[in-house]
Amino acid sequence: MTKALRLAVFIPSFADGGAQRQCIILLNEWARRDDIEPILIRTDGGVHDDLLDAERLDVYDVPVRSNYDPTIIPRVATILRRRRSQVLFSWLQASDVPSYFVRAITPGVKWVLAERNSQHPDDWRFRLRGRLGRSADAIIANSEPGLRYWDRFEPRGKRFVVPNAVDHPKAVQGAGDDALRADLLHVGRLEAQKNIPLLLDAFAAVCALRPATTLTIVGDGSQRAQLEAQTHEYGVSANVRFVGFQRDVSKYYAHSRALVSLSRHEGMPNVLAEAVVSGLPVVVSDIPEHRNIVGQGYPRAVPLSSGAAEIASHLLAVLDENRFPPSLEFARASLRNSTPARVADEYVKRFVELTSA
Repeated sequence: MTKALRLAVFIPSFADGGAQRQCIILLNEWARRDDIEPILIRTDGGVHDDLLDAERLDVYDVPVRSNYDPTIIPRVATILRRRRSQVLFSWLQASDVPSYFVRAITPGVKWVLAERNSQHPDDWRFRLRGRLGRSADAIIANSEPGLRYWDRFEPRGKRFVVPNAVDHPKAVQGAGDDALRADLLHVGRLEAQKNIPLLLDAFAAVCALRPATTLTIVGDGSQRAQLEAQTHEYGVSANVRFVGFQRDVSKYYAHSRALVSLSRHEGMPNVLAEAVVSGLPVVVSDIPEHRNIVGQGYPRAVPLSSGAAEIASHLLAVLDENRFPPSLEFARASLRNSTPARVADEYVKRFVELTSA
């Protein structure tokens, strides 16, 4: 009988974000298997903790004074030695940097770095991550643009792309809940990357033609006050609902007519994938990460250089479409293979390949 591969997943916390949710999906899937023995190392709790199947997993909480606390290095190394871990899988910048040093003092452990985006700020934190991460035994990105990001650092290890797992939508109770109904839906952190001011510019143009149109914005972030002020300035505050962070987004997919995502960059966009399998028509920015899902021929991918009027025309058109539009059949077909079980299996294959080399 083949021994289970011993995997240690190291992440700062399960704070709000698609990368954190993906990590939980994979951990839960691996915990059900016999060919892999995962453990979780984290420095703090987070809003998604309740999604983790903690009964099947050994969880090591390693509190730190800050993201730059050097004591995390020997403490994580001690856990790896005690558990005889074969692979250290780091998620997000705050775990990637110490993982370089952890691997240096735990000979025999393979370090795999997860890349969950395609662009990062050009500041010292990510320059340091790049310089250290180039020494990882492998980098696994969730998109081709994310993998290409590493070209500038000339990584020495192997590089792979494994797409995000996509949970198929669950049945939603209360399908007639008018409080959840919206014409347009945006889901994501309220940060500059998501380009929400441009969305509100376009939405105001839509409301000028269809005054009863509504928009629900799910998520929170540093731009919330600015965005709320923008809706008041444009006179559409009664049409826009900011509902903050929501653990269960499926109910909003079920009660909305279309999704809008005008992000400047992404990794593999979880929200877009979830909306597509839920049947929503979508309007997206024409970036490689979105095209990888909707396909090159999708007609509602708008250039980032587009003005509010052009985007508004697409929003008006998508509101006249039915759920499960034929234009997204390519996307739905490509996402059918991205089940949690299949994606988790692809990671295991990469880990085994790395440890067997």
